[in-house]
Amino acid sequence: LPQSSPPPLIPSSNFFIPPSTPSTPSSPLCSVVYSNLQELNPDVDGGYLVPEVSLQEFISNDVPEASTTETSLATYLKQSDRVPYPLTATPSSSGAKGTVLLVGSDLSSDEALKLSHTASRLKLPLLLVRTYGMIGTLRVQSATGEFTVVEPRAEGVKWDLRMRETVESPASFSELAEFAERMVGQMPSMDQQQHGHIPYVVICMEALKRWREGHDGNVPTSFADKDEFRASIKAMSKDFGLEMNFQEGVREAYTAYTKTAGITDAVKDLMDRTDVKTLTKESTQFCILLNALTEFTSTHAGMPPLNGSIPDMTSDSSNYIKLQALYFDRSKRELADFTALVQARLSKLGLPMEYIPPPSIATFAKNVPYLTVVPSKPYHEEVTGALSEEDRETMQGLSWDPHEEMIHTPMLWWCGVKAAEEYQRAKGSWPAPGAEGELAATMDGIMKRYGLTKQEGTVFDAAKLTAVAGEITRYENAENHTVGSVVGGVAGQEGVKVITGIYVPIDNTYIFNGIAGVAGVVKG
Repeated sequence: LPQSSPPPLIPSSNFFIPPSTPSTPSSPLCSVVYSNLQELNPDVDGGYLVPEVSLQEFISNDVPEASTTETSLATYLKQSDRVPYPLTATPSSSGAKGTVLLVGSDLSSDEALKLSHTASRLKLPLLLVRTYGMIGTLRVQSATGEFTVVEPRAEGVKWDLRMRETVESPASFSELAEFAERMVGQMPSMDQQQHGHIPYVVICMEALKRWREGHDGNVPTSFADKDEFRASIKAMSKDFGLEMNFQEGVREAYTAYTKTAGITDAVKDLMDRTDVKTLTKESTQFCILLNALTEFTSTHAGMPPLNGSIPDMTSDSSNYIKLQALYFDRSKRELADFTALVQARLSKLGLPMEYIPPPSIATFAKNVPYLTVVPSKPYHEEVTGALSEEDRETMQGLSWDPHEEMIHTPMLWWCGVKAAEEYQRAKGSWPAPGAEGELAATMDGIMKRYGLTKQEGTVFDAAKLTAVAGEITRYENAENHTVGSVVGGVAGQEGVKVITGIYVPIDNTYIFNGIAGVAGVVKG
């Protein structure tokens, strides 16, 4: 909040600034917002900056072609006396713990472009939020050209039990092999109660061992083989109708003869990247971790560190705890090996161990099968840069999936807001009633950039462009509080994703059509 821009007394519509709050050098508006925000969660701390220049100048000073002055965003972020701690996009070599997330709300087109340049140059993530009448947009821009997601929290957990690997090579997980062999040896003397509480992991491993002995060391492959394998598990029970553990074994039979996923093709592609193979002092945490993973898999039969978690299953408490403990102990040892590889790289690069703390290493190791990278083109490149063939194909694909009422297709309204931004950038004001024809023509130009053409009966026909242009000009960039609440909520959610690396962030632009209450994601 630039100190020089607002008048001494502001009738504010901001929830965190009471009406008619005075802004003085000793008590700037941002200090009021900061104080009131802290009431939401006393465990969260923060700070605020008071630039002595206008917002336009503040951003302009960070654009590469502009002169560098002491009133630039970069300068303010480096001044630790202005904030509780040094702030960086990611933990730095100095051990800074802060994270800066730039958020631009309802900026002019030029301001948004300049802030995008600044964010890219300083390697800071950026959210651009806009409420335009009944339409809301959120543009997500990463700090480095991509979002690296360590915890996507994918649906459908894949348990890392390594049954087939242990049956084929008992030495690879000797603790599990010995545990299963000991329980199988006790099976003939077990009563009904004990027999009905053998963990299904043991049951499936024994069934697979017997199958391989009768099939030249092979595992079930055909549909008939798999049916026969499930039948063999059922035959091992004393009373299949009462023994839930054997029912679980039949249901999870495929996990016994299927190899553990290990390193997926997607993760292998990440490990083959040049910035992963060749590390420097500027390498990201993600690249260093992937580099260490490459060496780890080369000495562990192509497998990542064991996750160590096991699913719930029918078993007595004693044996379940023993089974859980042997998986946990093995994962703990493998995590120690992986941590040593990571720290050896940090030491070689001259980086402090705090650059990648042990909890971050452990989180990465547990989520290797789910590692995700989402490319993120900076906003300024989307507006001023050349489009790739992939960009055009993506947009053309989106046009084939219209809303049931075509006029409410989010992509169409995204095009309308983009046209309004181009209009404002060219003329210095937002389109008003009377500019419908010019705005529709601008929308048509945006479509052509993406290889889309007007065609009757499709999302982009002349009548729909004219209707959207008329609605956009009617808004004149007015802010609607109901639309703002929706887009603001989504922006908060995406901000948490960007900062924590948990869940996959939006790929490019979220657009909310408040007229019909529908939303979509457009990759422009």
